[in-house]
Amino acid sequence: MDENLPPVVRDADSEVALTAVESVRRLLTAMSRQHWEDFRRVFHSDMGATISTGSWPPLTVDLESLLDRVQALVASFPAGAAFAEEIHDVEVRICGDLAVIWAPFVVIVDGTIKSRGVKVIRSIRLEGQWKIVGFTESSRLA
Repeated sequence: MDENLPPVVRDADSEVALTAVESVRRLLTAMSRQHWEDFRRVFHSDMGATISTGSWPPLTVDLESLLDRVQALVASFPAGAAFAEEIHDVEVRICGDLAVIWAPFVVIVDGTIKSRGVKVIRSIRLEGQWKIVGFTESSRLA
């Protein structure tokens, strides 16, 4: 192991890990409230995402394409439906200003689980704020 590297934080309950995960929670809250500017603010402007729903090849998108996809998904829910994406059993690894977050999730619409999967989120800390620079998501309908 290189002694010049910062120590790796492996405790998902540590203060720095909770701060990194908070950016993911802000993202999910913005989505459920349909606050699209708040959704956009969580990401670094050069972010990229890879999304797999079981078909090959997986879809790779930039921030604007991701936002379009999420808005279309939300628009497909019944009018007035309550929805949320909830993460659980989160694992975090942090080294310096880099974080990787493993976040299993469920999407709930009007109290019913509609899909489930896992996100692997890559974040960087810039000027004290965690920004998502990319993620990979794999999901299936419930």
